Amino acid sequence: MSFVLYTLLTDDSLNITNDFLMEEINTLLGGWSNFNIQLEQLPFASSTNLFVRWTGWYVRLCYEEGEQVFEDSKEIQRRVGVAVTPNVSVVKRRIRVVFGDDPSLEYTDHMVTIMDFLCKLQGAIVYDPQQNDFVS
Repeated sequence: MSFVLYTLLTDDSLNITNDFLMEEINTLLGGWSNFNIQLEQLPFASSTNLFVRWTGWYVRLCYEEGEQVFEDSKEIQRRVGVAVTPNVSVVKRRIRVVFGDDPSLEYTDHMVTIMDFLCKLQGAIVYDPQQNDFVS
């Protein structure tokens, strides 16, 4: 089953672009062979995202900002609890990451590497909606 992570970008975060993500992910995954990275435009979407794929597996990274992200951030804060720090209810930028299904666990190292990268981004707070918790 695929799963999603939200990398919430605070005011302290870097200026994230698809070009930045493409360069960083390309460098990060350069040690693994047989992957392809490209920008894609999904039907009905107003922006492009990064699509990284291997034979049989993929990860999609979508930089998003605006009112919908703000509303989702408030919902995340409500779900984790208002007393939980950090306060993410004001976040208006994020990287939504969708990891493809990997039933054979062949790409676990790839997932962990990408998650580690996201956690180390300056001013980033990674949220796992499946666990309703922050990833550290």
